[in-house]
Amino acid sequence: MRVKDFIRDSLAPSLPPSDPILKKDWIGMAFDRNLYDCFAPADVWEAWLKRHIELCPGEVSIEVVLDIDLEGGSNGSMNLRPTLDSLREFWRSSFNFLSDHYVLSESSRWIVRLDQDVTLFTGELNFVGGVLKELGGVEAVFHRMESDFSPDSSDSVGLRSYLKSLLCRVG
Repeated sequence: MRVKDFIRDSLAPSLPPSDPILKKDWIGMAFDRNLYDCFAPADVWEAWLKRHIELCPGEVSIEVVLDIDLEGGSNGSMNLRPTLDSLREFWRSSFNFLSDHYVLSESSRWIVRLDQDVTLFTGELNFVGGVLKELGGVEAVFHRMESDFSPDSSDSVGLRSYLKSLLCRVG
């Protein structure tokens, strides 16, 4: 139940353009998962996992859980090495890439939600702030996210506001 409770206390089931982050001291980044072979830019995954290793030195693994397992009452999370290769192996296994799922830290510092359209990276401000710095700063990451989702000039759907809300949640 720990994994399910952590996810449900951290993220609402809402999808863009609604901001799903429930924790006030968390920020996030979102990418169009359909544009990337690893469902987000590889350098984002690398920076994320590097930050995990730096800030969570006692955690030699990350957890992955399929949404269907959470809904079915199972708490069947799997432990993986914190590497992009381990995630790729998970995605290839049993066609897991077809299922909505979560990647998370055992210490409850962050979650990555992968649904059929969006990969949402979210976590504690200190954690994500270090990732943003590694990736060139908030503006650089915002422009990458905006490029992925390509809101039109009127932004009638509210995608630009959604992306800004993820990065600018904390004072």
